[in-house]
Amino acid sequence: MYKIVVPRIWLLALAGQCLVSFASGASIGLASDGSLAAEIVLPQQPCDVEKYAAEELQYHLGKAFGRRPAVVSEGGVSSDGQRFRFFIGRTEAAKRAGLLAV
Repeated sequence: MYKIVVPRIWLLALAGQCLVSFASGASIGLASDGSLAAEIVLPQQPCDVEKYAAEELQYHLGKAFGRRPAVVSEGGVSSDGQRFRFFIGRTEAAKRAGLLAV
């Protein structure tokens, strides 16, 4: 079994991003009318740890909401604007947000 240690700064960054999303006044819900309006976004070429993190998140969201969100690569993100997105790893979105050193 692998032990993955997530630095606290990553957890703070994720929490901060969620707060910014909620504070912006957007009314995107994670689940409504029995469907899960979310997707998990990975980089174009994810490493094994990023894939594992996506699988774990998908599993736990499935347990919480009864449906598992889709896992997509960053190039396959839907453009409907009505989905909550969980970006995992070294995505271009994380780089643009200043969360990663280039």
